[in-house]
Amino acid sequence: MRFKIRENKKTRIFLGISDIAGYMHSLNKGFEKNSVKSRFYDLTGSKFKYSDEKTSAIIKLHRFLVGRESNTYSVVLKKTYSISQLIIRFFLFIKCLFIYDVFIFCSYRTILHFHDLPVLKFFNKKIIFVFFGSDTRPAYISGNLIISNVLKDGKIDNLDFIYSDCLEKRKLIMKIEKYSDFIINHPPTSFFHKKSFILWSIIGFPFWDGKLKINPLFKEENTPAIRILHAPSNPLTKGSGIIEEAIERLKRKGYQIEFIKIFNRPNKEVLAEIAKCDFVIDELYSDIPLGGLGTEAAFFGKPTINGGYYFEFIKKDYPDSAIPPSVFCCPEEIEEAIDRLIRNTEFRKNIGEASKEFVSNNWESEKVAKRFLQLINKDFPASWYYDPSQSNYIFGYGQSKEQLKKVLEALLRKYGDQGLFLEDKPGVLQKIHKFVQF
Repeated sequence: MRFKIRENKKTRIFLGISDIAGYMHSLNKGFEKNSVKSRFYDLTGSKFKYSDEKTSAIIKLHRFLVGRESNTYSVVLKKTYSISQLIIRFFLFIKCLFIYDVFIFCSYRTILHFHDLPVLKFFNKKIIFVFFGSDTRPAYISGNLIISNVLKDGKIDNLDFIYSDCLEKRKLIMKIEKYSDFIINHPPTSFFHKKSFILWSIIGFPFWDGKLKINPLFKEENTPAIRILHAPSNPLTKGSGIIEEAIERLKRKGYQIEFIKIFNRPNKEVLAEIAKCDFVIDELYSDIPLGGLGTEAAFFGKPTINGGYYFEFIKKDYPDSAIPPSVFCCPEEIEEAIDRLIRNTEFRKNIGEASKEFVSNNWESEKVAKRFLQLINKDFPASWYYDPSQSNYIFGYGQSKEQLKKVLEALLRKYGDQGLFLEDKPGVLQKIHKFVQF
């Protein structure tokens, strides 16, 4: 038996409890544009300050406790701060249970650490999870996790981290698949999914166009230097060093390049730099044509270069209509891609205009929110679903094929096939064996 607490027919939507690349903040704005009651509960805050909106005292207190917990070495204080947060979340959950019909969660973060999911399901609430990459991607194909946790002085040192990370992710995904109505994810990160999910790029990366009202300083006309922006969240995993080497080689060829690199700056500063640049270089080993930075650049009509091995596979997973225009290329060809955008003004302009048209027509926050409403109302085409058994891309994110091969070889040597957790995906397992020649 299931129950509904609130009988009002108007849908009310909870979004929380954290944000990634401004996704939830912009999605909330999209619901507002559709005259749908929604609220984004950002319990953790973001150093990138995607929103300057005022928050309630209780949310400020929770954020304060999160910060205090992460900055203390005292076990007693950590426990005190953690319990205090849990008390706040418990009362917040009770309140939201009586108010909202739909709960949209960002990655693995729920109000009560997954204990709330069976309660929400019991009361017939719709549950949607949105994932963003390394939250579901196996550690062995996640260059960011490999660099941060496995490599030591360039050598593979901590394979147990990979094993435990994969074990935990698979367990969490199984729990989410049990209780959620919809999961939104990207095919290259879906190794541990058993059930079909909604294609990430079809739903889109919401961008609230109110961000454009920042009165940016545009690049002065007739400036001879090409202004290139690179704004990595993590320079190591974004391939910043290799990108900078390519820029230096192009400078030695005689190109006048003004290379702007900003790191860990508030979103407003990033937007101002986008407005002044000629084009953006996002990252070297990506599995998406446009991420958060590229989407923001597109709304300014600025093209983005993204390197990534998935560029050869994306059309197998997505229709052309769901692939945003960008310069999506093989990582080893990043210098040639930069060279072309510098030399070919018309090509640069065309890509910028095409990307702006795409995101304006498809990924503006109001339009993305409408697709969420289609999910909520179960009024969407079956083509939005993706069967994870179809996945055939193994090269992941954030690392070269050479490094990936070394990681996989070491993992297979220590754990065998069990270390990959792919017993239900023999096709992917076979492809990995062929790649590694193990």
